[in-house]
Amino acid sequence: MSDLVEIKSGDVVPADIRLIESQNLKVDNSAITGESYPINRGPDCTDIDPLETINLAFYSTSVLQGSGTGIVIKCGDDTVIG
Repeated sequence: MSDLVEIKSGDVVPADIRLIESQNLKVDNSAITGESYPINRGPDCTDIDPLETINLAFYSTSVLQGSGTGIVIKCGDDTVIG
């Protein structure tokens, strides 16, 4: 069984998660990708590259807007930033 995580504006993402639903979700990926603007996140897989698809949110990134629910896919040292 996988863990489900709910995130909302003001939260820090607690693990790498695959989003299954979202409402106007935007995150700050600057620590990972260097992008200085909010990045849209949603449940649709848009790219095979994990850093390019919008359906993943990564450990330690900040939720700037909206909310979402995701399935934990990596935690701890196994995360993209870990």
